[in-house]
Amino acid sequence: NLYKSAKEVSEANGVPLSFSKDTKGSNGFYSVNNNEIVIKQGMSEQQTLKTIFHEMAHSDLHNMEKLQETPLKRSTAELQAESVAFVVASHYGLDTVLAIWQHGQMTLTDYLT
Repeated sequence: NLYKSAKEVSEANGVPLSFSKDTKGSNGFYSVNNNEIVIKQGMSEQQTLKTIFHEMAHSDLHNMEKLQETPLKRSTAELQAESVAFVVASHYGLDTVLAIWQHGQMTLTDYLT
């Protein structure tokens, strides 16, 4: 079970993963302050897994320690997390679309220049 394996990896890395109806208007989030991942309840299995991969990338690349070493713009952090989720989801045969966040909108243009 891919979900169970992802949850075990996240928790082995010290990052608990839970589900909630209140995910601040997104499919999920990684809380830097609480070092936890919260995923929106009720999504499809594929969307849930892609969101877990995305938030796990944040927890590894953008935790408090890493951000103190190398502060990043949110758009850069989102590009990194979405890229990791895209590669991992593709590896497991999930339907993937690379989504890039920029000031509340999805765009690719700024990353190609």
